Amino acid sequence: MYTDESFARLISRARSAGMDSLAMETLELADEADETNYNSQKLKIWARQWLCSKLSPRYRDKGLLDATDSNAPTELIVRWGSAKPRDIKTTEPIDVEPNTLEQ
Repeated sequence: MYTDESFARLISRARSAGMDSLAMETLELADEADETNYNSQKLKIWARQWLCSKLSPRYRDKGLLDATDSNAPTELIVRWGSAKPRDIKTTEPIDVEPNTLEQ
């Protein structure tokens, strides 16, 4: 796929058509919902929406991506590994008597 540009375009169009098909399927599921199968239809719709949002940029949540106000999402960087040892350095000796409990 990476060496043949025409094949890459074909795969991209097929993936896009697949996501569009899933999106249309959610509408059909919503139309078929009634009092007896409401929760199962809702679960199917949410699963398809989640999958579309992960695989296609057209179906992603715009609220998180286009935030321009002060409530913009915060970038979180997690680094895995062992913690660095921290040496405690004091300039004064600590001579404090522990408090005794009054009875």
